[in-house]
Amino acid sequence: MACPVCQSPSTDGVPLSNGTVVHVHCLKGLTGSLSTSERAVSVRRTRVARMRAMLARWNTTIGRIERFLGRIADLEDLESRIAAAETALLAAESAQNDAESLLLEIYDHMLEYPPDWAARSAAVRKRYVVCSECGSDSMLQAHHVVPLSKGGTNRLANLTWECTRFDGHLVKSILS
Repeated sequence: MACPVCQSPSTDGVPLSNGTVVHVHCLKGLTGSLSTSERAVSVRRTRVARMRAMLARWNTTIGRIERFLGRIADLEDLESRIAAAETALLAAESAQNDAESLLLEIYDHMLEYPPDWAARSAAVRKRYVVCSECGSDSMLQAHHVVPLSKGGTNRLANLTWECTRFDGHLVKSILS
């Protein structure tokens, strides 16, 4: 099968529950790419916000007077720079979304707890405030409805919130 990142044949790397194998270097590269994209989006958002604030100041009465006196650069130039910065921001957000989507798909199919397990567990905790089996509100943990070893995934739809007394109870009832 092909690596989901580079699409080249892959037999060595991180095996996934959907039968594919992702190259370790591809997974590291994708993680790095996401980190770079997140920083780029943050920088571009800040840049656009600053330019919009500058435009708002330039559109005040004092700003108009300063523009008239030639103390402030051309308004049209600023507007075109804002448009270019917004276009760059959209491209950076698109790259970030693409990397996030692919990485989440890989994490969904990992045969072990994915690196974002804490975030997935927190999302399950918001959905279930008590044990899905007995209603207890103590000693709760996220659990796979269908275990990874039985073909389950790390997707939120396959996660539930159970107390330690029922660890695996749900699985036994589903698989029997």
